[in-house]
Order: sequence, then C-alpha cells, then structure tokens
Amino acid sequence: MVKNEYHVTYDRNRRMWKIKNTENAKVSRYSDTKKEAVDIATKFSKNNNSELFIHKKDGS
Repeated sequence: MVKNEYHVTYDRNRRMWKIKNTENAKVSRYSDTKKEAVDIATKFSKNNNSELFIHKKDGS
C-alpha cells in the first residue's frame, strides 16, 4: 500500500512548481513560486494527514 504523500517539485517544461499526490496520477496544483506551492501543499497534507516532501529545483 502506498502512503498518502505530497511532493513539491519543479516542472521544467511549464517552468512552474507542481504539487503532486502519490495516490493520484494527476498534478494537484501548479504554482509560479516555490513558497506558494509549499504553502498550498502544507494545507493539503495537514487536511489529509499526509507526509510532505519538498524538493529543490534540481529535483533532489
């Protein structure tokens, strides 16, 4: 069983930050800034009792 996790990563094609849930194939949300994406993902993860992983622009 896969844990419910959110990941904030950079999408080089769109040049935007994305929030993705591991339980869903689609991206949950796109954001222009990393700060905004982290704020949104923090709310998502708290509301869903999930873990949050924030990645650097290079993917690490």
